[in-house]
Amino acid sequence: MRRNWGKKVLMSGLVASMLCGLAGPLNVSADDVTTVEYLFWGNQSEINTIMGTIDAFNESHTDIQVKGTGIDSSVYLQKLSAYASSNTLPDIVQVAVDYGDEYTKKGMFEPLDGMIENAGLKDLVGDNLWEGLSYEDQIYAVPLQASACLMVGNKKLFEEAGLEFPTESWTEEEFRELPQVRAFFADGEVSGLRLISGNVKHVLSHRVIYTNFYEVVLPENSTSFSAFLRVKIEDLEQYAVSRLVHAFLEKYL
Repeated sequence: MRRNWGKKVLMSGLVASMLCGLAGPLNVSADDVTTVEYLFWGNQSEINTIMGTIDAFNESHTDIQVKGTGIDSSVYLQKLSAYASSNTLPDIVQVAVDYGDEYTKKGMFEPLDGMIENAGLKDLVGDNLWEGLSYEDQIYAVPLQASACLMVGNKKLFEEAGLEFPTESWTEEEFRELPQVRAFFADGEVSGLRLISGNVKHVLSHRVIYTNFYEVVLPENSTSFSAFLRVKIEDLEQYAVSRLVHAFLEKYL
């Protein structure tokens, strides 16, 4: 049989660990077997590896079986959107954090707090990772992987540009007054540059970034930022604007 989960379940990995937590006793009749559909992305080599893991799990569990569907990464989001719009999402799906929120907010995914606790997964990763997988104080996914990202600076490029390499004492005000920053503004134009919101957190599938948003006040018919495309807020939906920008507009404008 196929269990009716009610809402669909979002999970970003560790499928075997989670299902072990759900599995019951072995040696049950065929009528009591629960089939769980799992949708994931990858190249062919990654798909083959994951399918091998699923096969190993199915061989060792008679009361619960996983039906895996691997989709090429280049078309995964389109396929996932099609599943969602037709209300045919599988029981478990792999979703990047920055796209998973879209479905979580629509109530399409099931909170996993109880399952995570029962499976003993809560202590496997730090609280900051669980925070990135949460919405309104409930956890909606289990992390598949986490990586550490570093920022590095090329000193040679700074030297060639005639700039001092930044130090820990470098202030934001100093950055804003750099000739390279001021070059965005047309000669003779006096502009206002105001920090609207600082240190805005945004969780991506492979890292957490913190962003500052500035308001730039320019005179009418300004030629500053001439190399940039100017888009009215009401026209943003026509462009591929990052979710971070949308989140900022929803919160602060």
